[in-house]
Amino acid sequence: MLASRIKPTEQEGAKHMSIDVHSHAIPLEALEGFKSEPFKYGLELREDSAGQKSLVTPSGFAFPVYEGFYDAQTRLKDLDARHVEKEILTPAPNSFFYDIPAEIEIPFIRKINDGIAAMCRQAPERLIPGGALPMQDIAASCDEAERLHKAYGVRLLLVNTNIGGKYYDDPSFFPLFEICEKLGVVLFFHPAHNNTSYGLAPYYLTNLVGNPVDTTVSAARLVLGGALRKYPRCKCLFAHGGGFLPYQRGRLEHGFRVREEPKVNLGEENEPAKYFDELLFDTITHRDEALAFLISTHGAERVMLGSDYPFDMADVRPSDVVLNVHNLSDEDKDKVLRINAENLFIK
Repeated sequence: MLASRIKPTEQEGAKHMSIDVHSHAIPLEALEGFKSEPFKYGLELREDSAGQKSLVTPSGFAFPVYEGFYDAQTRLKDLDARHVEKEILTPAPNSFFYDIPAEIEIPFIRKINDGIAAMCRQAPERLIPGGALPMQDIAASCDEAERLHKAYGVRLLLVNTNIGGKYYDDPSFFPLFEICEKLGVVLFFHPAHNNTSYGLAPYYLTNLVGNPVDTTVSAARLVLGGALRKYPRCKCLFAHGGGFLPYQRGRLEHGFRVREEPKVNLGEENEPAKYFDELLFDTITHRDEALAFLISTHGAERVMLGSDYPFDMADVRPSDVVLNVHNLSDEDKDKVLRINAENLFIK
């Protein structure tokens, strides 16, 4: 339980009026699939002598499966311990794979999405369903987006930052942008399954560095590829504070002004700054100064509370971090904590 990782002094006090837009779930239906048919869906569920569950990839990488992934009551206790009022549940990005056959992935992701919706029905006033898509089949992904929106009111859909090495400047993804624009659904770009090239093999750098890098590449290609020029009302949320994008955005914009290559899809007259300005970010930076920089450069209107619960890389006190940002007005704190998410996902 995540609450066990929070010091007692941090558990004191009432929950904040806040909405966590970045939390993950793996419903029991999915875990049973990983256990009964190992690696059919890309993972195997194992349990040690102490009863600790883990999901293991074919390469041997394992991550613990805490009760909060699949047990709604545990999540509710942890919400209180983390001082969070509500959260949106999306599938864990490493609990499904885009390189398995579509005919296997499509019903499995549907089962995950339905399982998450069932978890949320146990406490609908606090748990809000999100979903994921079988991105190896874009037509099926569009159908699933419509189904989730109609059946459960889902407005947040998680997709990996790349799909088998393809990024979102590829026109094959444009039908998904079109349907999300039509439905008013937010696409949540979340990295997973990064490779070990470029010196990332040791020290867990595939996550610590590789994930933010891939998030940055994905956002840059989305903007420079012209997807947001074509679908300006499609809202895109990037995990982990946008990776390295907020810090290096100036370099991308300078390159657009002085080089011809970045202009291929936007043209001289469409500077990327206006599209970068439309991106959304969560608060997961793990450093107060970094979060303050993100909010000051992109605006409190573009940032929403996130935690990455219940992974070990989660920010266990996300609301407290926002409240401690120096020189941030109470009005802007409220935007980040609650109002932005409320406007997009609840009202």
